[in-house]
Amino acid sequence: MARPTLYTNPEEVESIIDEYFTYCDNRIQQVYSAKADGVIEVLDPAPYTMAGLAYALGMDRRSLLNYSKKEQFFPTIKRARERVERDVEERMNDKGRFTVGLIFNAKNNFGWVEKTELNARVENVTPILGGKSAEDVTDDITEDQGR
Repeated sequence: MARPTLYTNPEEVESIIDEYFTYCDNRIQQVYSAKADGVIEVLDPAPYTMAGLAYALGMDRRSLLNYSKKEQFFPTIKRARERVERDVEERMNDKGRFTVGLIFNAKNNFGWVEKTELNARVENVTPILGGKSAEDVTDDITEDQGR
């Protein structure tokens, strides 16, 4: 038996998603400042994540992906996923914050792949045949097979 749907209204989902991004953009952290000789609050935007987005919607990541397959939610969730992906990519390009976790995130949440392409052209290859010609080696093999 399937669970009841949490949301039926795409506008409600969009509103919660907007709240999530606003929270991330405006997150405040308390840090100690020697200059102020005390704790101060500083703006420290949180990274966007698919798990964070799902949590804000009261579901897990897989349920969020399932919602994205529903026609009425597809555009809203697609836009949110693209925003998270853009954030991940921007952080990968920030030299001071690049981590293996960002690569893992891009591969597992957005289908990124690592691949190495090798383009080689082989010309004028002379086989090493222990001083024998290719014809002699062929004759030796034929002789061995006849025994």
